[in-house]
Amino acid sequence: MEFTEKYTKKYVKGSTVVEMSYLIPFCLILFFLLITIIFYFHDKAILNAAAAETAVTGVEMDRKKIEDADLDAFFRERTSGKLIFLENITTRVDLSGKKIEVEVFASKGRMKIHLIQRATKVKPEEKVRWKK
Repeated sequence: MEFTEKYTKKYVKGSTVVEMSYLIPFCLILFFLLITIIFYFHDKAILNAAAAETAVTGVEMDRKKIEDADLDAFFRERTSGKLIFLENITTRVDLSGKKIEVEVFASKGRMKIHLIQRATKVKPEEKVRWKK
């Protein structure tokens, strides 16, 4: 009789309930924090790759002497529908000088990203042709 009463008990001790009331919220907060960090770095990688691709495309457009290239639109096309977490994305493309610089700002709440990708305008055919 004692054996069945001992193992068919339907209630849990009070100390177990108190421990779980601390443990479960901690685990949930940790899980959501981990997911948020993963989404943040996912978006950072996408923005970094799109900025680098935009800078290289700008160099190619400059080399081919295409003046009406809209690199901001190219960047927006590359990132449209791919970002999970970040919002408020602004870009600045600087075409002056020997480098093309793509600067990206993105944020959501307290999390902010500031990325800069540069590509140098090179013309190797001029150096090769004029070399003596």
